[in-house]
Amino acid sequence: MIAEQEKQFIASIEEDGSIAIIIKEKKGEPSSPKILYDGKDHALLIRNAESTVLLDYLNDELKPLLVSGVQVDVVEMKLPDLEDVVRSYTATVTRMAKLPLHPEDVLSVEAFDKEAKEALAKVGIKI
Repeated sequence: MIAEQEKQFIASIEEDGSIAIIIKEKKGEPSSPKILYDGKDHALLIRNAESTVLLDYLNDELKPLLVSGVQVDVVEMKLPDLEDVVRSYTATVTRMAKLPLHPEDVLSVEAFDKEAKEALAKVGIKI
């Protein structure tokens, strides 16, 4: 499983205990999205069979809520201003003993950007 690292995301805890996570827009539509969480500092958002997002360094206030197995509202927004909502959906949290991920399976934002630039260059688009 390859995961795109999401270093900058917003997690909001509402007064009723519901959670919303705001991330930058991803390619493709979500299909049966879920969040895998091991009770530590990171979680995996499985958007669909081909899109997994590593949510890095979770807020300490968020962790006990995720452990309880709540549902999370995920909002994807356009960069750079994060003003336009592209899509929103609900992801169910599943508690795991250990996340099914190794460090070499994570594409950092920098590596992802480089990979994307190389793919675009192959079709004649330079950034």
